Amino acid sequence: MPFDPPPQEPVLGERAPTEASAAAGVVDVAVVDQFADKRWRMANLYYILNELNQEVKFVPNEMQAKFWVEMWYLNLILKGRQHGFTTFIDLYILDECIWHPNQVGGIIAHTLDDVRKIFRRKIKYPYDRLPEQIRQANPATNDSAQELIFANKSEISVGTSMRAGTLSYLHVSEFGIISHKYPEKAEEIKTGSFNTVHQGSYIWVESTGYGKGGEFHDMVTKAMNNRRQGKPLTKIDFKLHFYPWWVNSKYKLPMEDARSVVFTREQNSYFTRVEKLTGTRLDFQQRAWYVKKKEWNGELMFREYPSTDKEPFDAVIRGAVFGSQMAKAREEGRVTRVPHDPALGVDTWWDLGLRNKMAIWFVQQFGMQFRFIYYHEVENESLEWHIRLLAQLKDANKWNYRHHLGPHDLEVRDMFTKKTRFMQAKAAGLTFIVGKQWDIDDQIEAGKNLIPMCWFDEENCDVGISRLENYRFEWNESLQSYTKEPRHDENSHASSAFMRGAMQAGVGGQGSTRARAVQEIKFAT
Repeated sequence: MPFDPPPQEPVLGERAPTEASAAAGVVDVAVVDQFADKRWRMANLYYILNELNQEVKFVPNEMQAKFWVEMWYLNLILKGRQHGFTTFIDLYILDECIWHPNQVGGIIAHTLDDVRKIFRRKIKYPYDRLPEQIRQANPATNDSAQELIFANKSEISVGTSMRAGTLSYLHVSEFGIISHKYPEKAEEIKTGSFNTVHQGSYIWVESTGYGKGGEFHDMVTKAMNNRRQGKPLTKIDFKLHFYPWWVNSKYKLPMEDARSVVFTREQNSYFTRVEKLTGTRLDFQQRAWYVKKKEWNGELMFREYPSTDKEPFDAVIRGAVFGSQMAKAREEGRVTRVPHDPALGVDTWWDLGLRNKMAIWFVQQFGMQFRFIYYHEVENESLEWHIRLLAQLKDANKWNYRHHLGPHDLEVRDMFTKKTRFMQAKAAGLTFIVGKQWDIDDQIEAGKNLIPMCWFDEENCDVGISRLENYRFEWNESLQSYTKEPRHDENSHASSAFMRGAMQAGVGGQGSTRARAVQEIKFAT
């Protein structure tokens, strides 16, 4: 059994069928004696299609067996591909509905086609191949492409969201994709579908990671924080389960193939970091498998086959403007601890967004190496507030400011005061270098060219790094193509400030010119 008994004792354990149980379609005594043990049923009773579309008897693998022991009421499963959690969870729900009356199971996926496929392969296929005596004792009274209703009044249905009714079991598949592609649907699932499952019942939310931001990332972050703080779980708290690629014993190359794999210095450094972070030991065949698999998946490897629980949210997302460049920075260890060098000045790169949203990068330049030591963003604070913030950071960290690079709209005059923001800042003691209004294509090229020269402080620039990784082009479903310009969202301001600094550094496209700072930068503390 799992950590806790099912919501009620199995009626299949009755020694003789009663009139009520017979009317409910409960299996007879002979079947009860043979199949009363759920663990035996789950390892012997169901037939599924494997990854090669071959019919095989389902037997829990090492990850599924581990999860069963560690399972909680509300489960958040962060995973790599092909660990078999969808199969295990849906068979678990099917088994409960067959062997217990009045149970209601629900399965959600991001599209109707996907959830119908899950239902057909993970529910309908194993049910149709159950022993005839079981199906006759508890037949499906309603059997459709999206629903099974049994004679014992249990039922399983699928959809892209579920709000009505009460569920005993809910499985949400690939919630990371839903959160990324359909944020409104993700919110509906969280506020609507989750609330159909009463306290003491079961939810499984499983997914690969799709970058930072969105409901799935927020849920994982909260669960991680609860785990780090050692908070005891209540029945309405999600428990986080993480399953990296290296726990799967299938993920290794045969020795005769592994011997042909040549490892680069960067790859060996990566494996060393993973071993240090996870406490695991990656053998030669595992390392070779990962290297060859990455040749297929490229920059999406963090998403599809993560090594650590951070990697899925560092993964490159579809349409990411700087996706491959930031993935390379992580792979080469340039997202790490970057201490302030007191021998170097600190430059600030600004963007002034709508509703007074400010984004500021703090960077030190050493030759052609750009060291980002801090990132700051906030909404609804004045320019004067930010100037005071810079003074506080200078005093606290013993920084020596050099240049302050701002956007072209610093020179727009206020219709009432007739003063520009440049003038207001200068009056408050801060003189900006005002950037030009460059073409977006040149800015993007400059950003891509600059990142290979950048080192980012993983802790102090965490939000800014996330903004660069999530800055992306919009996907147009009707045209089946990406938009020509990146979408304007919470990632735009940090990215604009970064690209402006890249243009100023002279690494842009053909339309860029290398700026020369000729004015003295004054900063009043």
